[in-house]
Amino acid sequence: MPGRAPQAYEYYKDLAQRAEYLLVGIIAASIAFFWKAEEPARLGANPATLHLAGLLVLLAAMMVALSRLHKQPAVFAQMAEDLDLADERAQLVQSASQGQSVVSSYGVLHPPDQVERIQQIDQKRTVVREVMEKLNAHCNLLYKVRNRLLVLGYGLLLAERIWIPYYKA
Repeated sequence: MPGRAPQAYEYYKDLAQRAEYLLVGIIAASIAFFWKAEEPARLGANPATLHLAGLLVLLAAMMVALSRLHKQPAVFAQMAEDLDLADERAQLVQSASQGQSVVSSYGVLHPPDQVERIQQIDQKRTVVREVMEKLNAHCNLLYKVRNRLLVLGYGLLLAERIWIPYYKA
């Protein structure tokens, strides 16, 4: 099964990036649409202030989405590396259990050397998983912040539309 890590990496990276770019495009289109409807007004306790605040919050949501988009490939790269290490470990375990030597890019490994290499792989996978968990936690935080900013931004724009008929200038 060698070679499955690059395929999985590319597939999931492409899928995640398409979804995130779609969302960034929708946010940008919303900002452009609502900005076009912006009429200059004095800032204060009025609907125009809510409108401007909503646009700024949507802009912040777009920036957070772009930041998440920038971090995601690192998460998928760590996942692919973990998958490669898991594949290598599985091959070494299988050949060591059968008592066969393995020829690899770092030389010929006999069963005792294979056990040592398996331990090295386990240590490396632990480090890779720790890095992956940190990156994934950061991406999840960005995801939550982006979603809350979107709800707040669209909520402010909705509140502005509701307030307009009741506002007396």
